[in-house]
Amino acid sequence: VKSRLAARGNDFFHRMVASVKADVALVQEFAVDRFGSPEGFNDAVHRGVVGKLEAAHLYNEGCDHYYGDEAKGVAEDEAEGLKLLQKAAELGHPEALNRVGVGYNMGEGGLEEDSTLAV
Repeated sequence: VKSRLAARGNDFFHRMVASVKADVALVQEFAVDRFGSPEGFNDAVHRGVVGKLEAAHLYNEGCDHYYGDEAKGVAEDEAEGLKLLQKAAELGHPEALNRVGVGYNMGEGGLEEDSTLAV
């Protein structure tokens, strides 16, 4: 019984390895089609990661200004906070998009109330 289970497990493992190799081949093919080379794909991934890190930094800094952070010595400044949050939102940061939408919905931080932009 153990040898049959081991054989089944081994077969499953080899099928999974083959599946992963097929996925890698598809990604490489996509990279060449879309970016000209696998290196172009790697560059795009790197830019995406850097963009997310920058968006997170802008979001955190925007929150510090929007709400104020005594521990960091940052005074509350809704307008400055929303400027930074808008930059983070432009980079696709989800919480920043939400916060800016609320700002437009409520007319906060110097933003004119605008239900169209709030969505």
